[in-house]
Amino acid sequence: MFKRKIPLEINLSMKHESLLLKFTVVFLTLCFLPLATIFFLVHNLEIGSVMLSNEYGISVDKDLLDRLFILFAISTLVAFLWGRKIFVSIINIAQKAEEISKGNLGKRLDDKGDKEIIALAHSFNEITRKLEDNIERLKMSKRTLQEVLYRISTGITETTKNIDTFLKLILDTTMSAVDSRRGALILLREDGSSLYVQCSQGYSDEILKKKILPDSEEAWVIKNAKPLIVPHVGNSAESSICIALKYKDKTIGAMSFSGKIGEADFTQDDAMLLSNIATQTAVAIINERLNSDAEQTYKQTVSALALAVEARDSYSRGHSDRVAKYAVMVAKRMNLDEKAIMTIQDAAELHDVGKIGIEDEILRKTDRLDQEEMKIMVKHPVIGESIVKPIHSLSNLCDLIRHHHEFLDGSGYPDGLKADEICVGARILAIVDAFDAMTSDRPYRKAKTIEEATIELRKFSHSHYDEKIVEIFVDALLKKQ
Repeated sequence: MFKRKIPLEINLSMKHESLLLKFTVVFLTLCFLPLATIFFLVHNLEIGSVMLSNEYGISVDKDLLDRLFILFAISTLVAFLWGRKIFVSIINIAQKAEEISKGNLGKRLDDKGDKEIIALAHSFNEITRKLEDNIERLKMSKRTLQEVLYRISTGITETTKNIDTFLKLILDTTMSAVDSRRGALILLREDGSSLYVQCSQGYSDEILKKKILPDSEEAWVIKNAKPLIVPHVGNSAESSICIALKYKDKTIGAMSFSGKIGEADFTQDDAMLLSNIATQTAVAIINERLNSDAEQTYKQTVSALALAVEARDSYSRGHSDRVAKYAVMVAKRMNLDEKAIMTIQDAAELHDVGKIGIEDEILRKTDRLDQEEMKIMVKHPVIGESIVKPIHSLSNLCDLIRHHHEFLDGSGYPDGLKADEICVGARILAIVDAFDAMTSDRPYRKAKTIEEATIELRKFSHSHYDEKIVEIFVDALLKKQ
């Protein structure tokens, strides 16, 4: 009955319609008994101005009862309408809260009605607004984390061979993510003896020295494996945050940041973001250390193989060291950069390591090799390349080791490269390798003199060897004598 006459402010669900119906039934039930009593008195008692009770001396007029009945009926109706309005408002709040719980955060309550409902609506809307803000902050944090991880993963392909560059990329990206002016990556030495700065940005040398002291914030974080957030205090101290680098149950260092842009404090959201990045950084560092140990062991093994090759053939003993010495001499006179010189030196020391795969009957033969034996011998550059190739730090030697027997006219091996197809390092090795071979005794011939060997090199310039490099090498030899 009342549902048709009184329009609701919202479309109620069946559950809420049931609640409203219960309210109506309970309210009318509570009001029915007083109304029925008054109605009975008015219509069933024979009274005019008679005394209902001599004891109390009260007289009741029938007209008065009629007026009381009408007044009570009106007040009951007003109370019902007012109560129903408040109840509908509460249902409205409950229904919108239900919608918000399902993800519809755009819902807001109308600030109309009684002041109590308005206050409740304002409080509800403020809570919803803060909830929206928090969700938006979480979305921003998620986007930031995704951006950080994307930038780091993008950089991995370019920096896997250089952990220093990779860690610098992580530091720079993370500083941007948490709006920090300064950042440092502090690591604990593997023997646990002390701390050192792996990379930093924005700090002076004096401040960095303090960060590796035993009583520094970084030392405390590493020791306790807990994050540390320090709020800024006026103009005297900036906000800072420090997060431990943990791998399983081992702490290997810390990430430290200070000077948040906008003079704000670092937050727990920052700490959560940094903790995720710190975990991945710790894994990268541990993996690099394991790979470094494995590579170092492999490099030592390869060096041992190179020595084993010379030990198998007494005539080639010391050959690799001499080739390396000559190659470095030429590279320096050509004004190559330090990195190129080191590459040439390392390649020279390992250029014949592939001979470990050549059987003794061929390697130690006292006569010249026949055609079939030569086919086997020319494989040693390829074998050498395959030995060093698995080592990332030696991968730059592959080209030189494989091509140190290539000639400018394409008559060399194993690939028959010509002219500019042969890199400078391989050209140098071809010349100094041939020179040392000519000036060393062999079972089938005596060593040539330096003069005879240089004549031979010049003879095959243009066809086999780079003429400019030959002249640089010969000039260096003559001045050395």
